Amino acid sequence: MDMILLVLLLLSGLLCSASGRWLDYHYINQSMSWSEAQSYCRVRFTDLATLDSIDDVNRTINSVNDGYSGSVWIGLKRGTQQRWVWSGENTISEYINWDPGQPNQPLSGFCVYSSNGGWHDMPCDSKLPFVCYNESGYIMVNSSKNWTDAQSYCRQYHTDLATVQSSEEKNQQSAVVGSEQRVWIGLSLDSWQWSDQWNLIFRNWAAGYTSETSGSGDCAAMSTTDSGKWIQDGCDLHRPFLCYGRPKPLYRPHHYINTRMTWSEAQSYCRERFTDLATVDSMNDVNRMINKVNDGYSVSVWIGLKRVTQRSWGWSTGDTLTQYTGWKSGEPNGDGVCSELNSGEWNDLPCSTNHNFVCYNETIGNILIQTLKNWGDAQSYCRQYHTDLASISSPEEQQQLNNLAGYSSHVWIGLFSDSWQWSDQWSLFFRNWEAGQPSASGDCVAMSAATPGKWAHDSCNLKRPFFCHGWPKPLYRHYHYINESRSWSDAQSYCRERFKDLATVDSMDDVNRTVNTVNDGYSGSVWVGLKRATQSRWVWSMDNNTLSQYINWKAGQPNFDGECVGSSNGSWFDETCSTLLPFVCYNDDELIKRQIGKLLLSCDVLRSPAKKCSSAEPLLKTAILNKIAEINEAVKQDNELENE
Repeated sequence: MDMILLVLLLLSGLLCSASGRWLDYHYINQSMSWSEAQSYCRVRFTDLATLDSIDDVNRTINSVNDGYSGSVWIGLKRGTQQRWVWSGENTISEYINWDPGQPNQPLSGFCVYSSNGGWHDMPCDSKLPFVCYNESGYIMVNSSKNWTDAQSYCRQYHTDLATVQSSEEKNQQSAVVGSEQRVWIGLSLDSWQWSDQWNLIFRNWAAGYTSETSGSGDCAAMSTTDSGKWIQDGCDLHRPFLCYGRPKPLYRPHHYINTRMTWSEAQSYCRERFTDLATVDSMNDVNRMINKVNDGYSVSVWIGLKRVTQRSWGWSTGDTLTQYTGWKSGEPNGDGVCSELNSGEWNDLPCSTNHNFVCYNETIGNILIQTLKNWGDAQSYCRQYHTDLASISSPEEQQQLNNLAGYSSHVWIGLFSDSWQWSDQWSLFFRNWEAGQPSASGDCVAMSAATPGKWAHDSCNLKRPFFCHGWPKPLYRHYHYINESRSWSDAQSYCRERFKDLATVDSMDDVNRTVNTVNDGYSGSVWVGLKRATQSRWVWSMDNNTLSQYINWKAGQPNFDGECVGSSNGSWFDETCSTLLPFVCYNDDELIKRQIGKLLLSCDVLRSPAKKCSSAEPLLKTAILNKIAEINEAVKQDNELENE
């Protein structure tokens, strides 16, 4: 089989926009402080939004949900370093032409006017005529405005306030202005810094704000109603925000649950104990999950993908379709659910069509594979030998693929449409279907352990093992203080007979609740359910390895005095297991739910077989209240006997 690999090597910057970057913006409709928003964006995307031009401002405004009319955080924050910058060039001024004694020390103002070509600092709210520029040159505007209003006027009707970067440009500007006239130019003092440390200095302040406005706050927010103008506000205020960059696959710990359940039952189990049924973002996730399945098990396991009614377009790499698209006019038109690149534009086609295709390799870039394959086989080939089918998220990437593939050829790219949604509503589009999938049968997706991690969908009512993702959640535990001194083993037996087990403590919330259960007036120690398993490993009595690794040792503990653990005012110490101490037992939500389940069955028996009880059934409510009273009375009698 003849294959020609054509690797496109482009010098960076040849196809860049004016700022050098095409940024993909994401509106996050959650209210956070500026620092919280910054952390959120850095974990899930690239950073809080950086804006380089009015075009960026307009695109970010369009990304905000309809109906929201407040301000949103962007990635600009006040720094400590001050520098003189040009409004139109977004750069620090290198050419200088200050008149003698300028800028004043201390400064008279933070904006700059020109007189006979020489520069002076002046308060930005002063009103002066001004000079704009456009591609034709400098334009004198004989209307007095403050510096910010002059900037807005120039941006609306021309390009920006005048930039002067050489003696030749100074002479050109002076010729337009004439002698003895003071006019604003586009130079101002700035101490603001983008969160991602980007060095261009585009600013779009609202009326009443300049870069050096004091006392109004140290973080920048963009108004969604005032043409995207920016204000300065307190960084601790909570508001929605804008991130930029492609969504990042999140690292998710996956947990194999070797219990057979329907898809919905598995979803409920995972949401109660972890985060959700497994979301899968990459082949790395697939391989890690396969390695967790029990040896010898070769059937399928549920993951968190389920069919929905609405179709969406996304990339084979898992990326969502960005604001940039390259569809041909009239496309997509429903011809198919896979996308080709032809004559520099995108068309939808049946995935069974055979085309050449473009792979992406994270080491060397995009590669043209001149072998005819259908879309699914092309995807498998790219994942086996490179990284994935190529994706496109900017005009620059579009141009690169156009140059590589040629304008007259038909080649597969990684764009496809499907109607599947992750249980946790995650937006990334990674899929790993078996050949012939997806088809018409079944609405829930299982991963095969036999055909290395390939996916097929089936009836959601089938029972199979499953994967959860997320960190284990501590179950809510109901603690019970037993005011009787026993050895650790006897205390364990007592708790297992009457409750769930000796107290398991998984968080500070658990610590505080166990302390609060101990009788007032008792200031000694109590047994909890922790015991040494090996020289360096401690385990809980319930022997549940999904518990978080929470620890709360006293200073200097454990000191190997014993194999069992006591708690004194919430802090732990090791002790000889034969020591006699009071203790704390617990019940968890699962035990209580099972007890209520039994009551439901009892309720059903009392009713006619054809009519089931509901949780609102008065008979059931009465039974539950009676059961609670019965349990409380039994505990009370036990305590009275133990205290005699």
